[in-house]
Amino acid sequence: MPVDHKAILEALQPLAGGLVAGECQTRRDGALIITAELLAADWVPQEDEWEGVFVRVISTTAGPLAVNAFRFGDYGTLPLKGGTGRVSVGTRPEDLQGEELAAAIEEYVALFR
Repeated sequence: MPVDHKAILEALQPLAGGLVAGECQTRRDGALIITAELLAADWVPQEDEWEGVFVRVISTTAGPLAVNAFRFGDYGTLPLKGGTGRVSVGTRPEDLQGEELAAAIEEYVALFR
């Protein structure tokens, strides 16, 4: 059973006030467009396991400005299972705590305003 990207992103709300569509959350912030997607753990063989959120900051006038990865384990997003901080099949959206993650992303985005 694959993880429901939309449910996970809606529970985390990495971009406060952003719209979740499919596998991405997007928010317009003045002349910036910010996107957030689940970050696949490249060292994990399963395609249904993520270790964070990948954020892009795009200027409507200058194009792509920056990308950054925010790992769940760094922001207390979910209970650690077996020493990992990954979202996988069976992760319940109600178990996710995205406040610290969203605050870190907001601080990062503020650098580009």
